[in-house]
Amino acid sequence: MEYSCETCNRHFKENRIKYEYHLTTSGHKKNISQKENTPTNMLLDMVKTLKEQVQSLTSGNSNVSKRENKPLSFNTIIKQRLYSKEQIVNRKNTDLMNPSEKWNRFIFKAYEYQNEEKFVSCGYAPLEKAANLLITKFYRTPQELLPIVVLNNAVGRKKKIAYYDGEKFTVKTDILKKESLDLYTRIDMYLFKSFAQIWLDSKLREIYRTLPIEIRNKVHYRETADNKISFLDFKCCCVGSNHVGCYKDILYKDGHYEILKYKNRDLKNVDGKLFKLSGNEFIEFVQEFVNHINDHDYGFIYDEYRENKDLATFDESSERTRYGVVDEVFDMITKRCYFKENEEEV
Repeated sequence: MEYSCETCNRHFKENRIKYEYHLTTSGHKKNISQKENTPTNMLLDMVKTLKEQVQSLTSGNSNVSKRENKPLSFNTIIKQRLYSKEQIVNRKNTDLMNPSEKWNRFIFKAYEYQNEEKFVSCGYAPLEKAANLLITKFYRTPQELLPIVVLNNAVGRKKKIAYYDGEKFTVKTDILKKESLDLYTRIDMYLFKSFAQIWLDSKLREIYRTLPIEIRNKVHYRETADNKISFLDFKCCCVGSNHVGCYKDILYKDGHYEILKYKNRDLKNVDGKLFKLSGNEFIEFVQEFVNHINDHDYGFIYDEYRENKDLATFDESSERTRYGVVDEVFDMITKRCYFKENEEEV
């Protein structure tokens, strides 16, 4: 028989286990609570559930095995000999649940993961946080629902890894260097983007949205163009009131002249129109901007973001540190995703 949840409008075909697991999720329970809970609806649901249970018990040719209504660990699967390697990869005609996200999305969504445990440490806070968020997400996700499965000895020369693409697992093998593995390169990309501190984005956007309209009209949220003011790159760090150090970049300077990055220049606002900030107008603009950040509830978040951004370096030493973290994260993830069928594979 086929299973479906009318409340959430989701269909699970003949996968009873995945259907029953869906009934325990917070999303389903939220939809249930929003649905009008009339006696008629309750009675209909009870009748439907009873009917499904009777059909399931009386069906003599069902391909669905009975098992607990929760995702399994690899250790349980192996010890009880529930599924083979082939079934772990090809989950058709089994009651194995599939991951909820594609493997690459699973990795990059770790920036937004709400929990963080300490697994690795390094000298740069954003890199360390991103690494620990990703590892925590892998270790807190039940192994059956992981979108990556390592199928041979994780320390062996030829790595065989299965990646979930949203519909099925695709196996890639016979790759000698880990730097050539899809998983390794994706972890590298994920950690490199940590310098942008993406987990702070929602709070930074809240500060930006509440800027005075005359300021926000002139400031772009994230921008690298030389003629546009970038909210994420603006902070007055000056001593005194001449604002010589604003934005830190001075385009030209000699013994007689200096041109600040955004002072006395043609700039583009968010509507694409040109404007200039000159003399006292420039100083007032800077001061109002700074005051808004200092007075905002999330002002400390902006200061944290800028401080960490200014500390970011990409010299040879820092790159070695980063790749050391990439290696450490890769090793921990492959260990978590390692499915071994026999003890002699270790």
